[in-house]
Amino acid sequence: MMNTTECSSLKQIDGSLKQISSGYLGIWGINSKDEIFYRNGISPKNIQGKNWHKTDGLLKHISSSEYGVWGVNSKDEIFYREGITNINKIGKNWLKIDGLLKYLSLGYYGFWGVNSKDEIFYRNNVSLSNPKGNEWIKIDGLLKIISVDIYGVWGVNSNDEIFYRNGLTDSNHIGIGWTKIGGSLKNISIGYFGLYGVNKNDEIFTKDNKLI
Repeated sequence: MMNTTECSSLKQIDGSLKQISSGYLGIWGINSKDEIFYRNGISPKNIQGKNWHKTDGLLKHISSSEYGVWGVNSKDEIFYREGITNINKIGKNWLKIDGLLKYLSLGYYGFWGVNSKDEIFYRNNVSLSNPKGNEWIKIDGLLKIISVDIYGVWGVNSNDEIFYRNGLTDSNHIGIGWTKIGGSLKNISIGYFGLYGVNKNDEIFTKDNKLI
């Protein structure tokens, strides 16, 4: 049975979203109509912010990171938010990027995504000076969900099997292969506090940040 007392410090804020992303370029979210929102007034002293600002466009999934704000729409088309600055935190417009993805993740090891066939792709030459990158590189393997952070690239396939990308270094963000990890998860997320995931029964699991 889940202990709910540990969540007593959670504070509800206004609004309703189906997906939210907390990253270097702020808090962004998507509602049930695929409308896009940015949270105004976020700061270390005010993590709840002030209000939601509705932006242009429609997306089904969004990601905020040090490499920019990216998203995919209902057609799996990929978009990058242009014009984000310290003064203009919501940017100017969405730029359509080549390729199709159903799910994406951005982090320390760059931009990774999977398409409708569960094929895996890496966006080459993504950097702070070139946040849009240059081209897509197809990676071996098949995954339905992928997650990227300083602790590596992880994913799960259509059989809910868990995989970790080997050989990642500061100079090699593609790695050299996948290692299958014990366990079964349908969704997964890697972050500063470690690895979290849920299984087919919606039970929640975690693994510390010591990789594998």
